[in-house]
Amino acid sequence: MNNEQLQLDGVIEMHVHGFPDIRERKMDAWELIDAAVQANMRGLVLKNHFYQTMSDAKILQLKTSGLNIFGGLVLNESNGGLNPQAVEKALLLDAKIIWFPTHDAFNERTFHGKIGGIMILSEKDRPVQKVVYEILELIKESNAVLATGHLSFDEIVRLIQAANEVGVQNKLINHPGIIFQKFSLEQQSELVHMGAMLEHSYARPPHTPGWDDLAAAINNVGPDNVILATDLGQPQNTDPVSGMREIWTELLKRNFSKDELKTMTCTNPAMMLGI
Repeated sequence: MNNEQLQLDGVIEMHVHGFPDIRERKMDAWELIDAAVQANMRGLVLKNHFYQTMSDAKILQLKTSGLNIFGGLVLNESNGGLNPQAVEKALLLDAKIIWFPTHDAFNERTFHGKIGGIMILSEKDRPVQKVVYEILELIKESNAVLATGHLSFDEIVRLIQAANEVGVQNKLINHPGIIFQKFSLEQQSELVHMGAMLEHSYARPPHTPGWDDLAAAINNVGPDNVILATDLGQPQNTDPVSGMREIWTELLKRNFSKDELKTMTCTNPAMMLGI
């Protein structure tokens, strides 16, 4: 079976970008949904760095059967930053994931040589800001997914500690190997031991690790602690559904079983999303 013939029965894509967006995207939402339905996927979570995606998801779901479509909110500046009211309203509109800051995170801005950005730690004695606890309480009450975005390792550790104090169940570490984070295998293990799950994405060196490094990272913590997503949608890269097929193809070559791949792309995402 070649890559184009590989069906993705029951796969749930937790991290995908489509148009509409203020950035150019590989596919519009309808093209993405059509490709996912043709591949027999079970679900998609639409992500946009600059505006909420629950409205898009709800409209698209009305015209789509056989595929679960979800949205969420990224706590970047255009969405109000660390704003509990924005989170509350997003959850009322059935946001499945609340991502902490991505492009507006202090960590990423610093990596790119920019000033400013959002930190979850206070300047004085570096406790987690009170407003973060308010957001975590809302996430817990809705049983939504806390996603760590593009924060630094130190911030993420403190965020997961706070989430555990509050009782948040679903804690997702986004692309821990991405170029502006590059968490070591030991750091990734530490986060898993704290009760979080790792979300590894499509291999795009040097932006994200190559396939061999991805395989090593999965083996480091085991498939039960990993979700595989593409984080695709950029016009210069392959389309997201083909990207998910390539993830399967490359990891099958590296001795992962189909059952292990189903755990990372079907079972674990379904459990986290509550479907």
